[in-house]
Amino acid sequence: MIFPSFGFQTAVGSVQDYISTHQLAEYGERDVGWITAVLVFLTLFLGVQAGPLFDRYGPRVLLISGSLGSFASYILLAECKKYWHFMLCLGLLGGISAAIVTTVSIAVLSHWFSRRRALASGICMGGSSAGGAIIPLMLRTLFGKYGCIWVIRNVAFMALGCYMVGVLLVRGRLPPGSKNRVTIDLAAFKSPRLCFLAVAVFCFEFIIFGCAALLPSYVRYSRFSVDVQFYSLTVLNSMSLLGRVLPGFAADLFGRFNILLSLVVITIVIMAGVWLPYVNFLLALAFESIPWLSISSSSPKEPIGTR
Repeated sequence: MIFPSFGFQTAVGSVQDYISTHQLAEYGERDVGWITAVLVFLTLFLGVQAGPLFDRYGPRVLLISGSLGSFASYILLAECKKYWHFMLCLGLLGGISAAIVTTVSIAVLSHWFSRRRALASGICMGGSSAGGAIIPLMLRTLFGKYGCIWVIRNVAFMALGCYMVGVLLVRGRLPPGSKNRVTIDLAAFKSPRLCFLAVAVFCFEFIIFGCAALLPSYVRYSRFSVDVQFYSLTVLNSMSLLGRVLPGFAADLFGRFNILLSLVVITIVIMAGVWLPYVNFLLALAFESIPWLSISSSSPKEPIGTR
């Protein structure tokens, strides 16, 4: 489930760079960037709504609806010609669908894992690394041979196959919550730790997704070859698999927040080295060290979707 949803978003820079030089060549990078910005924003922000729905109804209905919406967004994306087409299909429909799929896929882990929950979350998020590594290679290989329409359709049907397997295999273990439960649990904000964590995650995700979306365009403006534009995301996401799985294993041993804090410091240093001094492709490959660590294991099981 994470492979075609979150994985596509970590590789969305390849799509953004392509449409900014083809279908939307008359628009600036900032205008095209709003499309992927809406996509990522809705994916992360609407988890506030998708989480409580998961707590109330369980995973099955949500995964089916989210999967169908995501598949439809990819199919429609292949037919897009104008700016508002991309905004509606990729930004709005894609973001809403991805929010449902990713939130439920991550939250359901807490139904089955307790002692090794951080490791399970890391392995689950490894699907986004795989998607972010494979999809740019797929796009680079097929764009020149078959054109944008059929390449995106191939991505759509690949996603559909993954979603079908996920819907069949994913199950909830805990009983659904009360139908009278509020959609947004404001009581969760009584926890200062949760509030500060939400702010920290906002800042961290803002940087990570911004860099992932702009990296191919950044490489192109730095006058590297087209191959380097696509392979930069492949290297980033393929090596980030270690950054997702290994911190999850360490978090179960040394504490979630201890590991998270140390990785944030490392990430800040790498970011400064890549973006501030000068353009260097070898420094850009240092992105491979940037991890993404799910810390949902620090939340109680019952309202895990909400939190």
